[in-house]
Amino acid sequence: MSGGLAAFGAVTAWRIRKRHPDYRRQWLAAAGRTGRAEGGPVPVRTQTGADLEAAPWGLLAWEDPFADDGPASPFWADAPMAEGMPGRPGMPPFVDVVRRQRGSLSGLRLLDGALILKVERNGAAGQVRIGDGASFDPAGSFALLLPWGDDHMARALARAADLRAVVTGDGLRDRPFPPG
Repeated sequence: MSGGLAAFGAVTAWRIRKRHPDYRRQWLAAAGRTGRAEGGPVPVRTQTGADLEAAPWGLLAWEDPFADDGPASPFWADAPMAEGMPGRPGMPPFVDVVRRQRGSLSGLRLLDGALILKVERNGAAGQVRIGDGASFDPAGSFALLLPWGDDHMARALARAADLRAVVTGDGLRDRPFPPG
């Protein structure tokens, strides 16, 4: 998935990857050792040691390749991600914004404490990384971090625009996501 992950590219890559016989075999071997989603307004899984074995496939955690009702896209390790942090009080909760747009939101709590939020909508997917995963409040908002310097800000702006496009659907049909 490296070299530029498009909103639709994440979904297309997953459709191909989940049919690979080696992926299916390795997932079956790890299936009983992966995390389950916690309840709440945003289903969040906790990454396990077994999930780390999915890294050669470019994934942060295993996804069931046989599930008909599974996600449109897994949690990609090498997807371009915006960095998130707790937002200002009074801003609309991100969960509400996504749901108003008929999207879905799920999370993966990494072993290092970070939280990856994944938004899926209309066959597209985008991810946000929150370094301090415990700081994410599903009833609150979050802000995107735009680091300054060299090319970092340009990439962060592109990733923020990518996430916005997935949430709102604006420009998904005519604009591929830039390389990360």
